[in-house]
Amino acid sequence: MRTNRLSCWGLTALAIAMMTAASSSGCRVDQDDIQRWEKTERGPDKLVAVIAHDKYDPTLRVEAALALVRMKPRGGRRIGIPIMVDAIAQLTDSEIRKTIIAGMVPALVSEIGKPVPVAQANQPAPPDTSIPFKDAAFALLIRENSPGGKIVSEEQHRQALMQALASWVTVDFEHRYDNASQMYGVEQIIKYIGAPAARMLPSLIHNDQRKISDLARIIAANGDKPTKEEASKRVVAVAAHTISAKWLDSVKSTVEEANKANKLKPTEAQFAAQLTALQDEQLKRLFGSMRQLGGRAAVDFCFDFALNKENSAERRALAMAALEGNFDQQNPNDVSRILSLAAADDTPDQVRDLAFRRVGEMRREKVIEKLYEIFKSERWQARWVAAQYAIGMSNTSNIPEILNHLPRGGSPVFAMTEALSYGDWMGNPERMRVQGKDARAQLEPYFRDSNSAVRTSALGWFFGHGTKHDIAALEPFFQDKGSVPKCGSNQSDCDWTCYVDKEGGKPDEKEPKEATNIGEFIRFCIVPTIKDRNEDPSKKKDANQPATVTEKK
Repeated sequence: MRTNRLSCWGLTALAIAMMTAASSSGCRVDQDDIQRWEKTERGPDKLVAVIAHDKYDPTLRVEAALALVRMKPRGGRRIGIPIMVDAIAQLTDSEIRKTIIAGMVPALVSEIGKPVPVAQANQPAPPDTSIPFKDAAFALLIRENSPGGKIVSEEQHRQALMQALASWVTVDFEHRYDNASQMYGVEQIIKYIGAPAARMLPSLIHNDQRKISDLARIIAANGDKPTKEEASKRVVAVAAHTISAKWLDSVKSTVEEANKANKLKPTEAQFAAQLTALQDEQLKRLFGSMRQLGGRAAVDFCFDFALNKENSAERRALAMAALEGNFDQQNPNDVSRILSLAAADDTPDQVRDLAFRRVGEMRREKVIEKLYEIFKSERWQARWVAAQYAIGMSNTSNIPEILNHLPRGGSPVFAMTEALSYGDWMGNPERMRVQGKDARAQLEPYFRDSNSAVRTSALGWFFGHGTKHDIAALEPFFQDKGSVPKCGSNQSDCDWTCYVDKEGGKPDEKEPKEATNIGEFIRFCIVPTIKDRNEDPSKKKDANQPATVTEKK
């Protein structure tokens, strides 16, 4: 009987064990469950549970993480990627985290590197399936606030992901740059990776590239010097192609099709103007890219272009603007080319102005003598601009030196605008820093100088800074018959004429008066300006703050 009873209990235990095993087998999570949960409403929670619990095999936990990456957008948002990153970040066991990341990296790299889908004829381009994997890889790389440190802590894994991302950017750059479905943009990726990613971009700059401006900006911000130099060479090559007849021929059909679509029938001259306008716009973008990148190739191209008189003034000005901060102040050839543009009588004014701005970027000792050479120009406008920069890079102790370089002779060719400007600029601490004696003290010995250009410039201080209290000091000059400078026969806007109250006229009615001598210059031009002035305008402006101008040594 005992044997039979034991056999009965044994059968019962065996049955219970089999039922338990069957129940356990029915609840086991497998690949099919993972794939199914990608599409269910509660799927994200279940996939997070698989990632979080140690009872699941590491391979299955990796698959759960990748399933969240593959999960389709919900409500227009890829919710799976941030959920996956948070789940891995919250793992307290750093070794388990490393294991899961190690399992994910090859899959992410593989998906990131897949070819871009090709659109069929007359069909929209299919979705870029690499984007969610690229976003997931970048999200993992930048997450550094988990309890255990960086999520991707192994350097080999970080390098593998960054290399894959840097390569991804270079494939179909134009479309991937503009793709609005991605969580992280191209510029974010390159900024994070830095120079190694930027190093791969110059090869994308070519004649057919539509994103040259964006590439130049990104390379300028993130590239090392060799990368910028290479990009500079490539932009110059595109610019050289753009100014060629070959480029004009290549865009003719595009312009013709646009005209046809808009039912336009331009004349031959109008069509040529359309091509020129298109070329202008392209060159404007390219010079902007050169300005950002700098580099010897860009600098030399800009100088050659600006010096070429066959190019339009507008285009030459773009080339000069692109040199800002990029030319080499230690290179005598660079300095010489800028100054030659500034000094040449036939340089267009807008080009000359930008050439002088480049001069203003240089150290005083490099260019001051060259500026004084321009003082000898027959065009007073050129001297006026040169003096503006000479004064701006000097201090008040340099005033005698500057005055001594003004045109010599009893009645030199010299504009009244010059006289009134130079004294004004010298007395303004925002233009000329005070060192030692102030401007008035430095100028006073020249109030009776034999050189009329020097004398009127010194007296011009009162025009900009004198007040009604200075009129008494000017009275001894009222009858001074000393000559004022004269205008050359070919000069414009050079006359010595001021407007004074009209005798017997209405209030505020003015009439022109020519100043033929020093006395008239003071009575007609300076006194009317200062007779109601109570305070030096420059002191009023800077009463509560120090001068901000610094001398360029």
